[in-house]
Amino acid sequence: MCINCALHSKSKSKSSIIPWMKIKCPMQTNGIDCGYIVMQFMKEIILANQDMIPENYFGDYKCKTYSKDKLVQVEEDWATFMVEYLSEFHFLFQQFSFAFFN
Repeated sequence: MCINCALHSKSKSKSSIIPWMKIKCPMQTNGIDCGYIVMQFMKEIILANQDMIPENYFGDYKCKTYSKDKLVQVEEDWATFMVEYLSEFHFLFQQFSFAFFN
């Protein structure tokens, strides 16, 4: 019954019920750094290791953009992760191939 009422309610759309916040986060200064900026920002949020994001987390964010050095660090971290991941995958593939074909 409640689900039916919610599905057929015409008073408000779901988007008008949700309190949307404007999020302040680092912005790219060119047309190519977007992915690196998103990855770094996500990493910072995850490493904050909190059960919930405080309401003032984004409002207190002071960094308008990341420095070139910070973006190079993100590139290096990503490359290191991929090399380690692919090395482990290659090792597991070799073990599987050896066990399967012998």
